[in-house]
Amino acid sequence: MHRIFDCPGFIILLLFVFLAGIVESGKLNSQRPCRDSSSECLRRTLQAILPKFMSGVPEYGVENMDPFQIQKLDFDFPGNLKGQLRDGWAKGLKKCIVNSISLTDFVVDTVIHCNLTIKGKYKSSGRLLLFTINGSGDSTIKCVDIKIHNIMKLGFRELSDGQQYLTIDETKTDHSYDGRVMYQMTNLFNGSPETSKLVLDFMNENWRMVAQEFGDPMVDFGVSTVLRNIQNLFNNVSYERIVMGDF
Repeated sequence: MHRIFDCPGFIILLLFVFLAGIVESGKLNSQRPCRDSSSECLRRTLQAILPKFMSGVPEYGVENMDPFQIQKLDFDFPGNLKGQLRDGWAKGLKKCIVNSISLTDFVVDTVIHCNLTIKGKYKSSGRLLLFTINGSGDSTIKCVDIKIHNIMKLGFRELSDGQQYLTIDETKTDHSYDGRVMYQMTNLFNGSPETSKLVLDFMNENWRMVAQEFGDPMVDFGVSTVLRNIQNLFNNVSYERIVMGDF
């Protein structure tokens, strides 16, 4: 069940930094390696400012993403499998590699690769593929070389102040594993360390199948979180200010 706390959803949180490719924020301006609007300049800019931006911009509602704190998350999966992660965190977003980014007619297309570690306390009950499980303990997931592709279409709205503000009209994200996922869990089966080890070995040997079967809820969580952060920024900074770099 470890799969419920998977990597791609957290990595998707990174995608909101695409804004750095189309703005010159005073907080990030000094990190820009170039000034033109080419795809290569956007890629270099995003790569250069990523560590600073991932520290968060609290005045605009943008969270600190590395480490990303996970106080409590509940999930429902196929086969009546339920899980919870608490007192956890995810690390690694500041070191992601930006492969490409382009901006055409307010459509942003981004591809990144990341390594990520997620840790926390877990509880699980239900059926994981061939196994019925019921356990709780410590959980660690290491995701190696995960590829994330995001396409985001932007729009506009006018608020009561008469200014135009950006909106997220459409977004689509897919992910693939150029590397792999590694699981470590304690006490998958309460009181049965032998069975716990058997299931854990199965998960690691068949990590791709487990990831494909149970990854969607975590991805959905990641997508909703990044959209919230982007929209918070859009709500606080008008389109004119974004274009002028006045924030």
